[in-house]
Amino acid sequence: MDLPVFASTPEKFSLAAWHAWSPRLSTVSAWQRWAIDGSCEETDSQPALAGLKPMQRRRLQPFGRMALEALIGLGPNAGQPIVFASRYGEVGRSLVLLEELARTAAISPQGFSVAVHNAVPGIYTIECGAPAPVSAIAAGADSFAAGIFEACSLLAEGTPEVWLCVCEEPLPEIYACFADEPQATYAFALALRPGDEFSFGRINAQVAVDEPPALVFLRALLRRESTTIPTTSSAWYVECGAGQA
Repeated sequence: MDLPVFASTPEKFSLAAWHAWSPRLSTVSAWQRWAIDGSCEETDSQPALAGLKPMQRRRLQPFGRMALEALIGLGPNAGQPIVFASRYGEVGRSLVLLEELARTAAISPQGFSVAVHNAVPGIYTIECGAPAPVSAIAAGADSFAAGIFEACSLLAEGTPEVWLCVCEEPLPEIYACFADEPQATYAFALALRPGDEFSFGRINAQVAVDEPPALVFLRALLRRESTTIPTTSSAWYVECGAGQA
């Protein structure tokens, strides 16, 4: 495999642990099969959210449920910083609030409190008793890439481990005309540590978008291989080790 020409200095990291969830990929083994051959389960499932109080589970919508499921799947958080990256966040709940505002000129404070971009990781730290600082990132088509760079910046400052959570769901029908990349429902969380197992950076290339870029990235990590990751605004590359697939 030819080595990439990075447009900037690539970030380096090692993968200590991971957990992912989607309605048709609800177990580690299912995600591993997907990484190999793209297969999915036949039936939709629901996040287990083990240990979360029933009242809190009812407060969450599907977006928040799957993000928390991914984070809980990494195990107890002992203060590892959490970087939460999502292009649109809980856009379905935000749409409901906007419709309510148009009808009544007011919105529910409780509804607003769980719709802001950092609400889901904040709920995780409270409900799971995690003493973790949280960063919430939205950077358009490059939201997941910005999350990786934020996590690697914390590692470069001496943080021994950083958790990166990426979560997305399809845009509501009213916004569907603005979709400029494939839509999918998924969440994954990665425990990143200093190391040179992977390199990640922007490259000078033009590549087509035929799958959510974050899932291209996750597949490369699970397969321990290098690949190009397209977005609608730029191209990225994840390199495994010395660049060997």
